[in-house]
Amino acid sequence: MTIERETLFKWGVPVLFFTTLLINIAATMGALFPHSQLDIINRHGGFMQPTNATFLIWWVIYIGTGVSVLMEFVKSDEVALIRAYHRFVRPLLLQAFLFHILWTVSWCNDWQLVALVAVAYYARTMIRIMQVISLTASLRQSPWLLKYPMGLHTGWIVVSAIANIDILALSQGMPTDNYVYVAIVAVLLIAIVGASAYFFAKYGNEVVMAPAIWYLIGVVAKHLGASSIYAQVIFWLAVVLTVIAVGIYMHFLQLKQQQNQNK
Repeated sequence: MTIERETLFKWGVPVLFFTTLLINIAATMGALFPHSQLDIINRHGGFMQPTNATFLIWWVIYIGTGVSVLMEFVKSDEVALIRAYHRFVRPLLLQAFLFHILWTVSWCNDWQLVALVAVAYYARTMIRIMQVISLTASLRQSPWLLKYPMGLHTGWIVVSAIANIDILALSQGMPTDNYVYVAIVAVLLIAIVGASAYFFAKYGNEVVMAPAIWYLIGVVAKHLGASSIYAQVIFWLAVVLTVIAVGIYMHFLQLKQQQNQNK
């Protein structure tokens, strides 16, 4: 890597991270774009919509990602970790932030097909980061600096990408008062649990399933006491899936602990 490229990544990644953060703060407040993020959710809100409080997980993700992005400036003693981060993770994070910005811009302009494509590539990039961490021992050192923040980030973007399919369908006028839509939502919710469990099993990141469980709890809370028979079906499905997801999560945690003890 040339000195110029090294300098570009060293300063470009944190600058792009803070740019992403500021754009999303503006989007949350309804500035810069025709619609705020919650405006779009409420406009196209369906049975996959969780409570608004569910989206507070973004602040945990931003804090964790900020720790990962800034660690090279404050943790010079983690030489092996930072070198591996420079080589394998930092270029991918640059891509992830660009896809995040594209997702936010298209979302807040209600360009839902573009938003779905952007978040799909965003999720793909984050999965690649998690894969690299899984394959590189030095990247798993001090897991609170990189492994766990990236696992949480990846888990939530996978949830968001799947949920974005629902938003796209609703933006195209799909009616919600029928069992066809309920079946589609059921498939998407099951896919969220299945995908998060698969990535935990494949890459061994202990926190990648946490966002899926958090999201399902948000869906349960949203539809608690719903009068619509269709919403009630989704409520009970979300309850069952939450219990299943927690059970799978605890089982995988036990298996991983046993694996670590046998090493």
